[in-house]
Amino acid sequence: MRLVLIGGGKGGAALLSVLNEYKDVQIVGVAERNVEADGVILARSMDIPVTANFEELITGKELDLIVNVTGSKEVTQRIRELIGNEVEVMEGEGAKFLYHLVEEKSKKEQEVRERLLEQQTLYKIGLMLSSAERSEEVLTTIVESAINLSNTAAGSLVLFDEESGEMVMACSKGFSSKFASVKSWKWKPGGLTSLILDSKTPVIAPDIAKEQFIVNPLLIEEEVKSFMAVPLKAGRKIIGILYVNDFKPREFTKGQVSIVSLLATQATFAIENIMLLEKTALMSVTDELTKLHNHRYLVKSLNDELKRTTRYRQYLSVVMIDVDYFKHYNDTHGHLMGNEVLKELARILKVSTRDIDIVARYGGEEFSIVLPQTDREKAAATAERIRAAVEGFNFPNGETQPGGRVTISMGVAMFHHDGKTSSELIGRADEALYQAKREGRNRVCIYKSGL
Repeated sequence: MRLVLIGGGKGGAALLSVLNEYKDVQIVGVAERNVEADGVILARSMDIPVTANFEELITGKELDLIVNVTGSKEVTQRIRELIGNEVEVMEGEGAKFLYHLVEEKSKKEQEVRERLLEQQTLYKIGLMLSSAERSEEVLTTIVESAINLSNTAAGSLVLFDEESGEMVMACSKGFSSKFASVKSWKWKPGGLTSLILDSKTPVIAPDIAKEQFIVNPLLIEEEVKSFMAVPLKAGRKIIGILYVNDFKPREFTKGQVSIVSLLATQATFAIENIMLLEKTALMSVTDELTKLHNHRYLVKSLNDELKRTTRYRQYLSVVMIDVDYFKHYNDTHGHLMGNEVLKELARILKVSTRDIDIVARYGGEEFSIVLPQTDREKAAATAERIRAAVEGFNFPNGETQPGGRVTISMGVAMFHHDGKTSSELIGRADEALYQAKREGRNRVCIYKSGL
């Protein structure tokens, strides 16, 4: 279709920009007297001929349509005088209708392009989430993606801990270190967290100062002015909340609300999957009763530490631990009460050691501690401190035990003075442990050859 546009004002410019997108439409030229009109500037940028005299455009040309947006009856009359009825002329309400029709079609096409771009973006995010091997990667990807998709300055992800009933700060971006240091908090009925979790759709605050609900004082301190919060739920199960925040009042577009909501759906499944995988992995190396590492993890970690110790020529010691007269306690009070003793002992061992130390349940009432970068004297000092803590603790029914207390015996061995492999080292520490038993229990013995 070959057409001429007469009138290059704002309306003509708008129509020109829309019509130019269609390949089957050839705009022969634009007629406009004002050389600075929007349509003139736009036409020139598109390499479309521009003239001040519309008669030049329509005389002697093969045209299919003339669009007159000047609103001038004189122009319309002159067009008819020149071409009669040979070419269709659209003017007045017809021209407006054409513009709105074409504009609406263009808007629909733009929406389709935006939806396609959103799907492509979400697909890429989905690949990133599915390839992540740790929960930290998943949580960071979710928050950073939400910030980018909503064009906001900050965001955070909080998870619901079913055991404690608390909301736990899992990841935050764009906030101060004080905000990021907040670990968890209880949520109260009637508060903002409750409002968000009870909602089936995103909760949006374009301007916090104008909202009726109670806002967390920390958000006020951070000078957050607006936010969108999306509840993360799997059926009736609460997973958490995804927030995007800005430090200025702002409106969120329908597109932003839509794509962040879709991201939240992806996030819910990704979080559930990675948490399940990590829980399964943790269970495979964790003792179910005491929540300490199990024998399998102990052996693997000890072998890894021995390689590191050899490489850097450092010290490493192993401590073996056994509960004194534990059979007597179980026979007297039952296995359930005996389990409570083991769980409490595990807690004491954990709080009495460093983060780099490996504390494990070796089996039954026997425990083990791997102490990297520690020689036998320091290991014995640590063991003595633990022994004293156990002796001083008021275990249930401890007074019925021989000696009137629940106590432990401990053996210490050092790599590679006492053993060059993990099995040799554990065996030497175990020999020292039974030497402690023979010497009267409730004591620490260091391995000596010939025990």
